[in-house]
Amino acid sequence: MVMIDLYCDESNDNTTYSLAGWIASPTSWDRIVPHWRQMLEDLNMPEFHAAEIVGRDTISDSRFKGWTFDQEVEAFKRAVNILVEPCYCADLKAVGCSISVPGYLASGIKFADEQDGIWMLLFVKLFYELATKFPPGKGFNLMFDERKEVRDDVNNYAYQAQNIFQKVHPELRKTITIGFGKSQEILPLQTADLFSYEWRKRITDRRERPDKKARVSYTRLRAGRPALLHHYGDETFRELHSVEESAEKKGTGLGFIEAFMLHKGTED
Repeated sequence: MVMIDLYCDESNDNTTYSLAGWIASPTSWDRIVPHWRQMLEDLNMPEFHAAEIVGRDTISDSRFKGWTFDQEVEAFKRAVNILVEPCYCADLKAVGCSISVPGYLASGIKFADEQDGIWMLLFVKLFYELATKFPPGKGFNLMFDERKEVRDDVNNYAYQAQNIFQKVHPELRKTITIGFGKSQEILPLQTADLFSYEWRKRITDRRERPDKKARVSYTRLRAGRPALLHHYGDETFRELHSVEESAEKKGTGLGFIEAFMLHKGTED
């Protein structure tokens, strides 16, 4: 069994929830890590944490208080340079799922509560993509930050989602392990933080500030690396609700979760 490493992170605001990161062979990660560590040393950074850097003036305990805008730009530029450099990581690919909160709420789909439904769907879709978009004989090591809020989301939803997926598609069973680590020590987790933040922010900006240009860092990441991304916005949720109702009337038993797995959504 060939194992592939996926470092994943969650990012959310009132408009968008994203579950995203980077997937690559262990060999590629071994090449990336020294360059990332050198960047942290050069810029005197405790770690790369996108939201804490950008929101340093409003986050009371931000470790980046006092940074200038030029320092912020340099940090994002250096980080993106590493991720788009072909010789560092030939097989690196962005992987992610995201949901429009207004679209989800307007769909009328009911779970125990808003977050339950959103996180369950995101994890189910992630497992479905790993099982269907990668060759047989490959397994996956999923690594998440051990921060309490992240660990709680994974423990509350990921294992349930994995069971649901395997019940719906037992023929697609894959070896998927889930682990946690400190982002300051496991540097690839910081690369996941960067992409999840950039993708979530771009989706929210497109909805709330449609005239705003994409951030340079996001544009470079998307142009420089292949991606397997699925976003579910307002129209997608309307389509999914329609599919579910139609399936139920026909007696096929196709539920919303299965319809969600099969729907491609949009990339951003």
